Amino acid sequence: MSKQVFFLLTGVFFVNFFSLAYSAEILLYDNSINTGSWYSPPEGFSEVCDYGQATAGTVTKFKFAYVTTVSNPGTIIVRFYNYVTGSSDPGSAMRQFIVSGLDGSPDGGAYIFYKEVELSKSQQFSLSNNQSFGYSFEYTSSNTGAALAYGGNGNLDHFWVYEPWYDYIWYSFSSGGTSWAGCYMQLYEGPSIDEITCDISGYKFDDVDGDGVWDAGEPNIPGWEMYLDENGNGVYDQSEPNIITDPNGMYFFENLEAPAIYRVREVMRDGWIQTLPGGPDNEYVVAAEPNNVYGPYDFGNTDEPIPVGIKLYGYAKTTLGVRIKGINISASTGETTATDALGYYELTVPSPFSGTIMPSQADWTFSPTSRTYSNTTTDQPDQNFAATYSVSFGGGDGSSIDPFRIYTAKQLNAIGAMLPSWLSHFKLMNDINLEDFDGKDGNPSFNRIGYYINFVGNYAFTGVFDGNGYTISNFTFDSDAGNDGVGIFGYVNASGAEVKNVKLYNIDVNSTSTLGTAGLIGFLKNGTISGCSVEGGFAHGDSNVGGLVGTSFGGTIFDCSADDLTVSGDTRVAGLIGGVHVSGVVVSDCSTSCSVTAKVECGGLIGRMEGSTTRCTSA
Repeated sequence: MSKQVFFLLTGVFFVNFFSLAYSAEILLYDNSINTGSWYSPPEGFSEVCDYGQATAGTVTKFKFAYVTTVSNPGTIIVRFYNYVTGSSDPGSAMRQFIVSGLDGSPDGGAYIFYKEVELSKSQQFSLSNNQSFGYSFEYTSSNTGAALAYGGNGNLDHFWVYEPWYDYIWYSFSSGGTSWAGCYMQLYEGPSIDEITCDISGYKFDDVDGDGVWDAGEPNIPGWEMYLDENGNGVYDQSEPNIITDPNGMYFFENLEAPAIYRVREVMRDGWIQTLPGGPDNEYVVAAEPNNVYGPYDFGNTDEPIPVGIKLYGYAKTTLGVRIKGINISASTGETTATDALGYYELTVPSPFSGTIMPSQADWTFSPTSRTYSNTTTDQPDQNFAATYSVSFGGGDGSSIDPFRIYTAKQLNAIGAMLPSWLSHFKLMNDINLEDFDGKDGNPSFNRIGYYINFVGNYAFTGVFDGNGYTISNFTFDSDAGNDGVGIFGYVNASGAEVKNVKLYNIDVNSTSTLGTAGLIGFLKNGTISGCSVEGGFAHGDSNVGGLVGTSFGGTIFDCSADDLTVSGDTRVAGLIGGVHVSGVVVSDCSTSCSVTAKVECGGLIGRMEGSTTRCTSA
């Protein structure tokens, strides 16, 4: 392994810093560094583990420090391991600490960061005499890794370095017979540290009217069992802390360890319905800090019947099955909702229900125009509406010689509503602004052109769309379907399919899709994309997220670009194409300059690439 010298230090700072042990403390382990030569870590460095042997005792405090040229180390995870040797992965940590807010000061062009961490009783751990143990530092960014140095008292010629593409790699550092290290650690045993605690309290009351509010005159409830749900299973277990409300209906959990997360719940009783707190979990989640009193966290219950509603649910689709997002559904009793990305809606109305529900959205007509109910007391499925889009194109017959002409946002939106047209030719004749099709504040949602929804159905765009050099601006689309293709074109699949000369400006797409999320095309299975660009805005999804194309399982993409976008997701995320999943895909003469964030498989141009690229650049 090559090592590059990047600065020198006298080492005096570390000698002084690590010598500041209180007289009542016992130093169990000391791996301070007494040298002036420092080396940069390997490329891709994100976690480092060292190990040594300690004097027997209970660790009540540790100090660590490191040197870096980066001015802000961010958050660091410090782990301690049992019985680490020089020949295997460290394994599972016996203790883990998330540390931030490190102190530091610039010195000689470098930065020295250090931290002293005192452990509560539950955090302390014991070491046997001459026990071989390990410790590691994991950094939030590979750019904040510690420098390497020589000297100190650990087993310095054995060193674990974590490189994501290789997993744990064993390195042995030496120069001129001198061993190398990069973890500077001291462990101390000291006087027992008092527990740092907090209190949580509240009241139990009879919510007579069942409205979830403690109204004047509603009595408290003594003798009700409350508990802290330590394992989060929603059921009281015998080992979990519990308490009975006093004659005033009050409960009080005191001297709880902090910082910690607590889930406060009640033991449910037959014949009662909990009204406060609401939500699916019927609990309070308290992020407790030391020396604080939290509450009151009140619980309301009623033994009176609460009026229940019934659900009316179904879909809004075109006559050929295209699912429509953003259709408003309203009841004559005042309840409203809207169809989601799958065209699905649920409307809860009082039981018994007598009245009507009606769909509405600009430029759509529906069959039936409304549905009528009389004294209905049970849920009603399949309350579907068939929809027809009333806007036609601006001319043309859809052939290659005379393509459909698109002049307005409504005409562009009409393509996605007219499935038979998806095999036709289209030509943009004007700049288009989609700000009135963002699905917000009563606006209709944009109708994706072609869609692929796993386990539901898929209809591809197989025609030709020529943007003609015009710009489509302010495309906005939100989807929580989780398995659909999100983009102006949701799904493109045909050897002759083509999307060309389209310019997108200021996109805002946000989805939970694992299939593909992008500004132009969510899922490309086959076809040609050329001369297209995306500039400005945001794209966020789960996986396969790109500025231009989310997922490609085939096709050719050339002479395209994505610039000034913020693109984010969990995996397979990039400025241009989130994921290319087959070897036959060709990407050429493309460029991108975007801000990209992902947990894994993150790229400037392409997040995951199994095809080939030619003459492409990423800034």
